[in-house]
Amino acid sequence: ATDLDETAVTFARRGIYPARSLSGVSPEQLARYFSPLGDDFEVKKTLRGMLVFGEHDLGRRAPFPRIDMILCRNVLIYFTPALQRRALQLFAFSLRTGGCLVLGKSESVSPLAEFFTVDNSRLKVFRRIGDRVLLPPSRIRDAAPSSPLSSIRTASPFAAIRTQRPMAETHPRAASWQSDHVLLGLTVGVVTIDRNYDVRYINGEARRLFGIHASALEQDFIHLIKHYDPVPVRRAIDDSLASETLVTVVVQPLASHPDAQRVLEIGCSQIARTGEDDEVVVVLTAVDVTDREQLRQRQAGAEEIISRLTKANDEVLAANQDLSYTISRLRSENEELMVVTEEIQAATEEVETLNEELQASNEELETVNEELHATVEELNTTNDDLESRTLEVKTLEIEGDTARRQRRTILDGVEDGIVVVDANGSIILENAAYTAIAAEFDAEDATLVDEAGEAIAKNSMPIRRAVQGNHFAMTIVYQRSGTQRRFQVRGNPVTTDRGGALGVVTFREVPASG
Repeated sequence: ATDLDETAVTFARRGIYPARSLSGVSPEQLARYFSPLGDDFEVKKTLRGMLVFGEHDLGRRAPFPRIDMILCRNVLIYFTPALQRRALQLFAFSLRTGGCLVLGKSESVSPLAEFFTVDNSRLKVFRRIGDRVLLPPSRIRDAAPSSPLSSIRTASPFAAIRTQRPMAETHPRAASWQSDHVLLGLTVGVVTIDRNYDVRYINGEARRLFGIHASALEQDFIHLIKHYDPVPVRRAIDDSLASETLVTVVVQPLASHPDAQRVLEIGCSQIARTGEDDEVVVVLTAVDVTDREQLRQRQAGAEEIISRLTKANDEVLAANQDLSYTISRLRSENEELMVVTEEIQAATEEVETLNEELQASNEELETVNEELHATVEELNTTNDDLESRTLEVKTLEIEGDTARRQRRTILDGVEDGIVVVDANGSIILENAAYTAIAAEFDAEDATLVDEAGEAIAKNSMPIRRAVQGNHFAMTIVYQRSGTQRRFQVRGNPVTTDRGGALGVVTFREVPASG
C-alpha cells in the first residue's frame, strides 16, 4: 500500500481508526480483524503483517515487478496526459500477464489501450494483455536517494573511505560515486534504514543475502525479509536506535524456504546524517556466517561427543573398579562356600546315619502298627457289645418311661393327693390332686393348723416327717379367707430295689364335722 503523502502512509501504517469510521463493518468482521484500543479500533497484527506500507511517487520512482492486482482509483484524473501515459506504462510493466488494474469511474486506459482489455466495465476493471513492456524513461535516478555515506558524519564506520582520498573531499559527486562503487563491490550486505524501517539504500550483496529482487527503496525492510524471521532483525534495529551501540544478531533461515540455507550475522549501528532535519538512520550489515555456524555446530557436536566419551570412559573406569571389588568379594564368598560345602558333606553323613536310625524306627513302628490293628479289632468287638448294651438300655428306658407314664396316669386318676419324696426332700413323683392341694397350701393368706387349732411346727409338716422315714397319720386344717378344709394325712416309708429310702405321703380331704 503506497501513497505520495507521508502523513497518509503513517496513518495507514498505524492501523488505528475511530469507531465511527467502522460503522459499515459487520460485528463479525470487526471482532475478527480489529482489536479495541480505548475508544478506537486497531487492525490486528496478523492482518497488518500481510501489508507493506511506503511512500511512492508514480512520476519519479521505480515500479514494483510481478504484481497480480493494482488498485489506483481516482489518481490518474489529477495527472497530465503525459504523466497518465507514463503511469499506465508503469502499470503494464509491473503487472503479470493476466493481472488486473482497477481504476476510478472517470478513468480509463485509453492512452495505452494496446496493453489492457476491459474485464468489468461497470467496476472499471482491466486485465493486462500483450507483450512485456520495457521500463519507460523517467527521472528515476533523480528521485533515488543519494549515497547513504555522502552525508554521514565522522561517527560513521566508513568515514575512513572518505579521508583516505583527498579527491573525494574536493569533489563531492566523485566521492559519492566512489562510495557507491565501494559498497556495491563489498562482499558484505549493507542496508541503510530510517526510523520507519524504510530502505534508504541497499547494495547488491544485501539483495542476494535477503532474497530481495524487486524495488526496495522506500519500502518497509521488515516486510521485505521473506527467508528469515523478521522479529530478531526488527529487535536489533530498535535496540540500535535506543542504545546508539552496535547490536549484532545471528538469524537462521526459515524452514518454509528450502532455497535459503544461509545463516546471517546482522549488525546494526546508529548513524547520524547531516541534512535539513539531522535524520538518524541505521546501517545494517549482513555477513554470511554459514560456514562459521556449521563449524561451530560441528565443534559443539564434537565437544558433545567428547563429553559423552569422557562420561562413558568415567563410567567404564567406575565399572572396572566395581568389577574388581566384585571379583574380590566373589573370591571371599567362594572360600566361604567351600567351607559351607564341607559342612554340608558332614551334615549329609549325619543325615545318612539318621536315615538308618529312622529305618529301624520305621520297622518298630510297623510292629506297633500291627499291634494297634489288633487292638482296633478288639475295640470294634467291644464297641459292638456296647452298641448292643446301649440298645438294651434304650429299650429299658422306653419301657421305664412307659411304666412311669402309666403310673402317672393311674395316680392322676386317684382323688387323694399323693406325693413321693427322697431323703433330701426332693419330690420324686406327685399326682394332679397333690399339685392342686400344694398350690392352695403355698398361698400367702393360707394357714395350716392341727385339730386343736394350733399352728403346725416346721419339723411336724408332713413332707418333713416323710423325709425322716417315719410312719405317721395326722389331720391338717387348711384355713383361708374364712373357709376351712380338713385333710387326713398319712406317711409311709418305702425302700427301692437299689436300697434307697423314699417317703410316700397321702392327702385325703374329709368333710368338716357338724
